[in-house]
Amino acid sequence: MKLHASLLAGGKRGDAEAHADQWLKSHPQDATFFQYLGERALAEQILTEAETRFQKANELRPNNSSVLNNLAWVTAKLGKPGALELAERANNLRPNQPAFMDTWAMILAQNRKDLPRAIEIQRKAVDLQPQDPAYRLSLARMYVDSGDKVPARKELDRLSELGNRFPAQDEVQRLKAQL
Repeated sequence: MKLHASLLAGGKRGDAEAHADQWLKSHPQDATFFQYLGERALAEQILTEAETRFQKANELRPNNSSVLNNLAWVTAKLGKPGALELAERANNLRPNQPAFMDTWAMILAQNRKDLPRAIEIQRKAVDLQPQDPAYRLSLARMYVDSGDKVPARKELDRLSELGNRFPAQDEVQRLKAQL
């Protein structure tokens, strides 16, 4: 993983990919490397590759909550079935993890399927990690989508107060305009 990351950092993507291919040919059961490659693809928003890598990691290590959470997120973003079940499994394996709860709530809220439950879970994620404005923004978005303007405004005002310390101020203002 360190060599792969170093090659990428040095601008040698082709060499990094060749190294990854060679490593996986000689270590086809390396779930950690598949997970690492999935996380790299996710960071680069290459969702189909991330999905493939996380699926393989999940096959090799089916009870890895981080892999399940990432696979749930990617599956949801790609609009494929099964995301909710993956998120629930991740949350059952490691309850009260704000990042996992954020994914679970996002999936529940997607297309306004279950906003009340999504808000409940996201509220708990914010309570567990109140210093993370990204969770608060997700909560505000869910309140806006549900039409619950008072708590939406409260969350958005808190985010506005952060000013430049929270780079998603454009999104905050866009949501405020919907109230």
